[in-house]
Amino acid sequence: MENIVKNFIDINQVNGYKAHEIYYEIMIVSYLAKLSIENNKTFDFTNKDLYLNSLKNAAEQMEDSLDKDVVVALISYDYIYCNSFVHQFYLSLIANKQIITSKEIDNLLENGKELNEVYQLAFDILTKDKKKAIILDCCCQNDMFLRLADEYQLKGFASNDLMTILTTLQLRLCNKESDIKELDIVNDYYDGEFDYIFGDMHKFSYDEKACPINEEIFMQGMSLWPNIARLYSLLSSEGRMVFFVPSVVLDHLRGMNIRDNLLLDKAIEKVIFLPRKYAINKDFDCALMIFSRGNKEVTFIDARKHDDLSNVFNGDTKVIRFNEIESLRVFD
Repeated sequence: MENIVKNFIDINQVNGYKAHEIYYEIMIVSYLAKLSIENNKTFDFTNKDLYLNSLKNAAEQMEDSLDKDVVVALISYDYIYCNSFVHQFYLSLIANKQIITSKEIDNLLENGKELNEVYQLAFDILTKDKKKAIILDCCCQNDMFLRLADEYQLKGFASNDLMTILTTLQLRLCNKESDIKELDIVNDYYDGEFDYIFGDMHKFSYDEKACPINEEIFMQGMSLWPNIARLYSLLSSEGRMVFFVPSVVLDHLRGMNIRDNLLLDKAIEKVIFLPRKYAINKDFDCALMIFSRGNKEVTFIDARKHDDLSNVFNGDTKVIRFNEIESLRVFD
């Protein structure tokens, strides 16, 4: 099966498709193959008209409401490059009764391996008490974080329709139920109560086209702190929140007052500086920020000298009272 997937990727690359486009296509075809195997639904990828008609016919007969919603969404979202080799790939999945999950092709994503490691660390930090709870990925870009969770209620905010569809179907490929909503955490209002919250604000905050390489490249830093404060207000009394951030936003002037208010609220538990290999732009450091309630002290860990995350808690450590902190970048 590995050779079939590799061959499909190679053909897509020869036809000029980019890595993220191939990734989305594999996920969609694999999801529809899963429906075919489980529910005897048939789809045709040989051309666009046949593909759309097969989606419409399947949607009309579906009883599962979430699957139906995803298929209807795929009808309106034109992302499959329909031709004979795509259809052959679909038939190969069915013949082998093989479903390709996102975990198996994360190497197609830039920094995919590193992101997996950071997300696993964040998940372990969040769920160290192992209680059953509601877990939220506040900026879904795929299922990479939520698929780690078993026996949790999975919630997600996705910034656009594509991410909502893809995250939902990717989790279904892993046999996980979820509630992913299209929501822009910068511009939209959101509410609820959550026990664990995760956000990859590192990628969200980075805009390489914004300006030359300096701190202003992280233009979304101005919205990061307001959203951290808003999401913190949605945290349950014993909940925990972790954000993956570029370290330049930790003391960004645009968020200084909100950061100081969170310190006064005893909201910041830890700041862990990660090895630079885990940053999207290797010119900048990155960090995990951990939030919870009642922290009279903040623990800072500098793991930048390590090669990976296996010894992240063995880095240089400083513990500072919340009311004595002037900077979150204490190792600079």
